[in-house]
Amino acid sequence: MTNEEKAKEIANKCKTITKRVIEDGYNGDRIRIKEDDYNDCYKSALKMAQWKDEQLGWHDAEKEQPPMDEEVIVLTNTLNGKELSTPIRICFGHIVDKNICVDYDGWNIPGVAYWMYYKEPK
Repeated sequence: MTNEEKAKEIANKCKTITKRVIEDGYNGDRIRIKEDDYNDCYKSALKMAQWKDEQLGWHDAEKEQPPMDEEVIVLTNTLNGKELSTPIRICFGHIVDKNICVDYDGWNIPGVAYWMYYKEPK
């Protein structure tokens, strides 16, 4: 499911729940149905999904790469110079400028299969 499809699903659920509460007789001041509620919910859900993709989860290194020199956590399939059948080694890595650095398919270390953004713990 794409981020857009998931955002539409969440926005529809918000709209349905709000409508059901009002139809069941709740007439308080806190719940109002506005024409823009769906759009606001959709935009928020889409931003949340995009943030999740950027911050959490593994990205396939063959499909996308992080910005150059941004430190990320990587899974590699190379250990002591030998290629493994599955990526099992976790380390830090980054994309390098191929014109000024030795690189392994654009990375500073060989065998990167997946990567995830790294955020410094607080």
